[in-house]
Amino acid sequence: MSKVYQKHYEQIPDLQFVLGKIHEFRMEAFVYGGYVRDTLRNVPFQDMDVQVSCREIALAFIQSIEESNRMIHLETRTTKDHPELSLEYQCYTMVIQTPMNTKLKIDISYSDATSLEGDSLGNCDFTANNLMIDYSGKLSTRIKAYQIGLRKKFSEAEWLAKCIRDCIDGKLVWMIPDRFSKNMGTSMVSQIEFMKKMNLRLQKMLSKGFTLTGEHLTSFRLANAVDVNKMR
Repeated sequence: MSKVYQKHYEQIPDLQFVLGKIHEFRMEAFVYGGYVRDTLRNVPFQDMDVQVSCREIALAFIQSIEESNRMIHLETRTTKDHPELSLEYQCYTMVIQTPMNTKLKIDISYSDATSLEGDSLGNCDFTANNLMIDYSGKLSTRIKAYQIGLRKKFSEAEWLAKCIRDCIDGKLVWMIPDRFSKNMGTSMVSQIEFMKKMNLRLQKMLSKGFTLTGEHLTSFRLANAVDVNKMR
């Protein structure tokens, strides 16, 4: 009688699977935004935002996924987050099949090294969204306290603890850097568009059960929806 051998496949968690693929190239990458936020709040996540340092790493990751026959959908996007700061972002959006038998949507992005800091500074709105996680599961902050003028108020450990606490507690604390908001442009149109974008981000977070605390770590203040409409 012939013997039937059953092969057991290791069901690697999604984070380790995705970042592990990049780790194979001896390159660093991190996951940020909604995935980290939802994981800390024990909310089922729907997608994963991955940041890598260059286009070559993104393409190598894509090739690895395709070779493993896990690619379901792939498209390329180029966006310009702010018309007056010339920050252009390349992003590959894909849906893959993970070892956990999950269809996972991934946005893997990269930007020029010269604009990478501006990328992060301009896009981190709340402390609850300021967390990132690496391959080992270690949490850290995307934007450091000193980068938004809070060196004297928070040590590195205290800053990380605050961002984690605000995330878990569901508190919205604005942290738009002064130097970004001051440089976002003098034209009324660009200011309106920026405020509209921040309003949309606020509404999205409120819909997820977060609460606006009224706490601002910088001088940024959001014009409410009525004010934005009046400025048209």
